[in-house]
Amino acid sequence: MVQSGAWIIASRVDTAVWQAGMASDLLPGESVTAFAHIFRFKPVMEALAITNRRVIGFTTVLQPGKKVRIEVRGEDIRSVEFVRKRVTTKLHIHTDRGPVLFGDVMDQEEDFIREHIEQLRRDIAQPRRRQAEPLRVSLEKPPSATALPSSPTPQDGNSTVLSDEIARLADMHQKGWLDDDEFRAAKRAVISRMS
Repeated sequence: MVQSGAWIIASRVDTAVWQAGMASDLLPGESVTAFAHIFRFKPVMEALAITNRRVIGFTTVLQPGKKVRIEVRGEDIRSVEFVRKRVTTKLHIHTDRGPVLFGDVMDQEEDFIREHIEQLRRDIAQPRRRQAEPLRVSLEKPPSATALPSSPTPQDGNSTVLSDEIARLADMHQKGWLDDDEFRAAKRAVISRMS
C-alpha cells in the first residue's frame, strides 16, 4: 500500500478483502466492476463499489446484510458531480429524488469513478449481453497495468464456477496479493456464497 496524505491508495489486498466482504451483500446476478476508496463518518463507509446494477458505498466492518450503507440503482442515476470543498472532494450522484452524497474521494480517482459510473448508466440504458470484463481497481499505477480478473457470477449447481473462483483466489495468494489469512477468509466467503 502507498500512503498519499491522509489517504491510502487501494491495493490488490484491499480489493480482495472488499470483494470477499461484499459477496454476501450482492444481489443475484450482480457483479462488481470497480472499487475505489471513499470516506464518510455517518454512515461509516470505507469503499465504493460500482456493479453492473448499482453504485454502493459500503464498509467491511459490519455483519453481512448491513455492509451496504448507501446505494443508487443504475437506472436512477441522472448525473455524477464531484464537489470540491476546501481540501476534500465529495462525490454526489444526482437522481430524480435529488443528490445522494457518498463521501470524500481522492482527486486522482475522479476520472476513474466517473468513467465506471457513466459506463453503468450506458449499460442500463442500452442493455446488451457483454462478456465479463476485468475487475478494475483504482490504484496508483495505470488501470490497464493493474486489472484483475472479474469474479464469475455463481450459477446454481455449477461446481466449475466455484473451482474457477477458488483458483483465481489461489493465484492471487501465490502472487502475494493475499496473505494466508486473507486467502482463507476469501475462500470461505466464496464457498458460502456459492453454496
